[in-house]
Amino acid sequence: MKLQCLILAGGYGKRMGEDKSRLSYQQDGQNQVAYLSNLAHQWGLTAFLSCRENQFEKDFCPDLPRIFDQSEKGGPLVGILSAMEKDPDSSWFCLACDLPLIEKKHGDILLEKYKELLEEKVQAIAFFNEERKAYEPLFAIYYPNLVKKAKELLQRDIKCPQKLLQESLVFKISLNTQSFLFNANTQEERKKILQEKGL
Repeated sequence: MKLQCLILAGGYGKRMGEDKSRLSYQQDGQNQVAYLSNLAHQWGLTAFLSCRENQFEKDFCPDLPRIFDQSEKGGPLVGILSAMEKDPDSSWFCLACDLPLIEKKHGDILLEKYKELLEEKVQAIAFFNEERKAYEPLFAIYYPNLVKKAKELLQRDIKCPQKLLQESLVFKISLNTQSFLFNANTQEERKKILQEKGL
């Protein structure tokens, strides 16, 4: 089964006060979209930018093909479903641009399980926080057999990909600590990450 990478960047960044996909957490100043695109390349995956139509200028990561959200209301679940419908034969490795601590080794864990489970009847692979009893839905692999369920949730006005995983057959990778899955959604959280990285 074909696996492709979807960089989720369609958010409005209201809590951050600016577009989170344009921010940098790297020594070289590389923005998050470019950084995640490079990770996808290291994993041997074709990457697509999930975004709102007219969100980015043409010279923003120009080599990255775009999949536009079919609706501006629905958050990342709309982005995931838009990719599934664009290429219904692919699985999608989804990466959110507000996860600044993701490294290649973390994606390697998901990809290793994906290769092991090719013959298994699962619908997604995701990390699971045992303490919070919750998945990390924005750093996960989604199989094409989730299209129907994703549509059903949106029709019920449920926009949370966490709910999609909770109602699906997921191979969960349990973790007691998920520090690398820290979400930076505010300026305070961004400053904390930059300080930890010495930037």
